[in-house]
Amino acid sequence: MKRKIIESKTITGFFCLTPEEMQSLEDLAGRFPLESFLSNDSFVGKFGIDFVHVSARIAGNDYTMIDTLALLEYGITAAKKFSHVEMILRLREAWETLIREDLAPEAETARRLHAILCKEELPEKELEAIFARCGGRGDPFELGVCLHCGILGLGGCAGHTARLMLNVALKSAGKMLWIPGAGRISRYRAAAELCRLRGACAEFASCLREDYRETVDLLLDATDPQRAEEEGREILRRRKV
Repeated sequence: MKRKIIESKTITGFFCLTPEEMQSLEDLAGRFPLESFLSNDSFVGKFGIDFVHVSARIAGNDYTMIDTLALLEYGITAAKKFSHVEMILRLREAWETLIREDLAPEAETARRLHAILCKEELPEKELEAIFARCGGRGDPFELGVCLHCGILGLGGCAGHTARLMLNVALKSAGKMLWIPGAGRISRYRAAAELCRLRGACAEFASCLREDYRETVDLLLDATDPQRAEEEGREILRRRKV
């Protein structure tokens, strides 16, 4: 049966996000510049592992964070399915491509990332329809959510591609990347189904906002000299006990 691409019908017509949601995400993005993230190898590595791990778990991969770290940092595989190992390695390659290159939010980018992530190809006609519908949206968050929800509807392992393309839209506009939260996997899956089956983006927009705020807060904490000094004093205090 041919899959149907469904328009997102929200209170703003055919837009995925309300103006208030767009502004809220824009405000969060302004708190931590993308350049500061990309220029810090530690941030890129740490949050890259988070992105890979959570994306894999969303897709049903049973690798724990410890398993994922052992595989990506030391090449140690857990006694689990080879397909789960392959998924994680493919996700890391796609993440590194996102970070390393200046990718445009266009159909060719989706095809290229999907070729890294999955063995099957994306259906050409449906993919072009998604980009025709989403391409004119000027706000990068609106564009990213539109692409995410549209590509999700293609099924298979297109969910990985959908999550990467949301970040392509953000990075190409100079906005901080989206890192899905490990504590919201079940909620994300439910929200993704609403996007895929009904074209309803509200619940996903809520997840995105919470994930975004959590990531920005973690980054700000990590770059706060006062907080780092306090943590250093606490470590020294514990060593003396």
